[in-house]
Amino acid sequence: MEGTPNKQNSKIKIFMLGRFDIIINGQRVNEQLNNSTKMRELLEYLILQKDKAVTYKELFDTLWPDDENENPVNALKTLLYRLRMQFTQSGADELRNCIITRRGSYQWNPSLDCEIDVFQLEKLCRELGDRSLPRPLKMKKYGEIVELYTGDLLPKSAGERWSLPFTVYYHTIYMECVHGYLELLKEDKDYEKLVEAARLAINIDCFEEKLHVELMQGLIELGRKNDALKHYNYVRDLHQQQIGTAPPEAIQKLYRRIMDVDRTMELDIDKIQKELEEDSIQKGAFICDYEIFKDIYQIQVRYLERTGNPIFLALITVTSTYKDSMDPMMLDKIMDNLQEVMKSGLRKGDTIAKYSASQFVLLLPGTNYENSHNVMERLRRQYYKKYVDPSIVLDFKIKPLSYNEQ
Repeated sequence: MEGTPNKQNSKIKIFMLGRFDIIINGQRVNEQLNNSTKMRELLEYLILQKDKAVTYKELFDTLWPDDENENPVNALKTLLYRLRMQFTQSGADELRNCIITRRGSYQWNPSLDCEIDVFQLEKLCRELGDRSLPRPLKMKKYGEIVELYTGDLLPKSAGERWSLPFTVYYHTIYMECVHGYLELLKEDKDYEKLVEAARLAINIDCFEEKLHVELMQGLIELGRKNDALKHYNYVRDLHQQQIGTAPPEAIQKLYRRIMDVDRTMELDIDKIQKELEEDSIQKGAFICDYEIFKDIYQIQVRYLERTGNPIFLALITVTSTYKDSMDPMMLDKIMDNLQEVMKSGLRKGDTIAKYSASQFVLLLPGTNYENSHNVMERLRRQYYKKYVDPSIVLDFKIKPLSYNEQ
C-alpha cells in the first residue's frame, strides 16, 4: 500500500451533490480534472466506494463498458498515473496518494482525512432515525440536510450507467428527510421556513407533487394568495410543456381552494357589481386557466339545456411539417402569438384556455357549425398573415355541446 498523504493538517472537502469539487484549504484543485471525463469518473467512483477495494475488472467495466481492450490493467495504470500527475501540477500534493493499490484492485485511501458531502448526508439521515433525538436537534439536522443537498449526485456523470443507483439512493433519502422536515415545520406553524425548504426541494425535483402542495398550502397560511396562484401557474406550465398533461388532481384541488380564499361576506351589492365590472373591462375573448374553463363549460351546458341556443367546442393544435416535436421555447412563442390572434379575433362571449403545450380549447356560444368553422378558418388565416412560417400547421376540430351527454 502506498504511503499516506503528505500534508496531514490540510483541510480537504469533497462536494458531490450538485457538482464535483475538491477544495483544499479553501482552494478548488480539480478544475483541470473536470476536463478529463475518465480521470474524473475514476475518482468519483472510487470515492463513492471508499470503504471497498474495487477490482481492476470492475473498474474497467465501469469506465469502459463497451470497450474490449486487450490490456485493461495497463489502461487503468495509465489513467491513475495521469491523475496523480494532474494533482501534482495543481499543487494538490495531499491527493497524490488518494488512491491506493491493493492486490488486483484500487481503493480510495482510508487514511486521507477529508469531509465528503454524500457521507455527511448519510450520517445525518442515520442520526435522524434515532427516535430519542430531541426535537430542537432534529430540526437542526433537517436544516443541515436541506442546506447540504444542493443538487442531485454528480451532474456531469448523470448519464452514466454506474451513477444511476447512487443517484437514486441519495435522492430518495434526501426526499424522505425533506418530507419529515416539512411535517415538523407544519406542526410548529413555521410556514416561512416551510416555504423556503419546499422551494429548495422543488429546485431539486420539480415533479414531486407533494412538494408543490406543501408550498402552496404554506403560502395560503401566510396569506400570500397571489404567490400561491403564481406557483400554480408555474406548475401548470411545467406539466404542459414537459409532459403534455394537466397538473395532478391534488394540485388542481388546491388551486380551486385558493380561488375561494379571502371571499368574505359582502353585503354591498353595488360594491360587488363594481368589482365584477372592473374584471370585465378587457376586450376580446376571455382567456382563462383550463380549470376555470371546465367550470365555464358546465355553466354553458346548463345554459344550453335551458335555452337550446347552440354552443360549440373547438380544439386548435399547433404542429410542424419539419419534425414531430418542436423546440419548447419556439413552441411557447408560437402559442403566445396564436393566443393574441385568438383574443383579438374572437368575440367577448368566447372563451379560450390552454389545454396542452401545443393546444388551445375554445367555447363559441350562439353560433352554428358553419359559422364556427368559418370563425376558426378566419383565425387560421389571420395567424398565417401575421406570422409567416410555412412549417407551422394549425389544425382545428369543432364539436357541438350536448346536455344529453352530461
